[in-house]
Amino acid sequence: MAFIGMVFGMVFIAIFLIIVVMMIAFLVTAFILKSVGKRQQRPRLRVVGNVLLVIGIVLAIPVVILFGNIIYNSMYEEITMPDGNSVYVSEKDIDKMKELMSMGDEGVNELAKLLDEEPDLIYYLDVNKKGILEYGLENGKYELVEVAIKHGARFDDPNRYEHMAYEHNSMDFYLSNIIGRELTSEDIEILTLMFNSSVSMDYDNAHQGVYSNLFGKAVWSILYNDEYVITLDELPEWR
Repeated sequence: MAFIGMVFGMVFIAIFLIIVVMMIAFLVTAFILKSVGKRQQRPRLRVVGNVLLVIGIVLAIPVVILFGNIIYNSMYEEITMPDGNSVYVSEKDIDKMKELMSMGDEGVNELAKLLDEEPDLIYYLDVNKKGILEYGLENGKYELVEVAIKHGARFDDPNRYEHMAYEHNSMDFYLSNIIGRELTSEDIEILTLMFNSSVSMDYDNAHQGVYSNLFGKAVWSILYNDEYVITLDELPEWR
């Protein structure tokens, strides 16, 4: 399929280049003929020039549309809303949002103001299907999670988790990320908010055979964060 896609892409580029060359040739020839016809008072050359000019303009239409689309897409990005409709937001606003997220607690207030001004930004997901909510869950930043929820982000968002091969809901994703980092009081606040929001506790054991259920994953996630976990070999002998 990838090879076929490459072939179609190359064919499209070749056709597009041919159209561009023909457009330039027709327009240049048209202006030359019209100029010569005007200077030499030869109406036929001017008529032929007008015909070529019309053909050149017709060929220019798809070129202008394509370049316009490229320029527009470089300035705006499409976002899928919860209802399935699409909106476009400025790349500049997306970059600002990412910068504020990376600042942690220091950027939360400015981020909230930005979301008040551009509410559609809350539904932005990057190439990894992560938005503000997922960034907060991933890094244990309660204020980011809270701001995201207050501005319309949803736990267990189908737009994200229908595309995920491993984590299948917000709790599953969150537990996967607290393994290997230190737990903080913010994690307790995040968990409280998640439970108050009735997050899904479903677990797809068919694809994740390490744990018997999501609660088992939660137990291991907590134990793994301890500085020292006792093993069976280290248990004292009962006498």
